[in-house]
Amino acid sequence: MDTENRQDIDNQQEPEARQELGSGAELSSSLELGASLELGSSSEPGSSPEPGSPEPGSSPEPSSSLEPGSSPELEDLQALEGRQEKLLHRLEQVQALEAEVSRREALIKEKETAKKQVLLRLSPSLWQQIANWAELDFRSINSQIEYILSKAVLEHNRKT
Repeated sequence: MDTENRQDIDNQQEPEARQELGSGAELSSSLELGASLELGSSSEPGSSPEPGSPEPGSSPEPSSSLEPGSSPELEDLQALEGRQEKLLHRLEQVQALEAEVSRREALIKEKETAKKQVLLRLSPSLWQQIANWAELDFRSINSQIEYILSKAVLEHNRKT
C-alpha cells in the first residue's frame, strides 16, 4: 500500500509542477537566461559583454566587502607595515652602532688629547732660550718644548 500511495502523490504533483514551470521551451530559455546572467553576459546568445563587465569564465574582481584578508589594498598595507617594522628595527640598530662609534671616538680623542705631565728640570739659560724661540713662533713654552721633543723623535725614527 505504501508504494501505491507514493505513486498517487507523485502523479498528482507532476501536473501541478508542469503547470508552474510551463512548456519545455520556456524552461530551456529561462535556464539559458539564468546561465547568461551568472556569466555576466546579455540574454542574447552570441552578443558581446557590456563594457566594464567581466568576461565569461573570468572571476569577478574582489570587492571591498569581501573577507578582510582577501583585498589587495589590505595585503599591500600589511606588507608596508611589515617593511616599516623592519626599517624601524634597522634604524634602532644603526642608532646603537652610531652611539658605540661616538663613544669609541670620544675615548680615542681623550687618549690623544690627554697629555702626560712631566716634571722637567731645566737650567735658567736653556729655559730662556726656549722662551725666546716660543715667542718667535707664537707658542707657549710648554707647546714649544713639545714641538722640540716631537721633532727630535721624528729625526731619531728616520735614522733608524
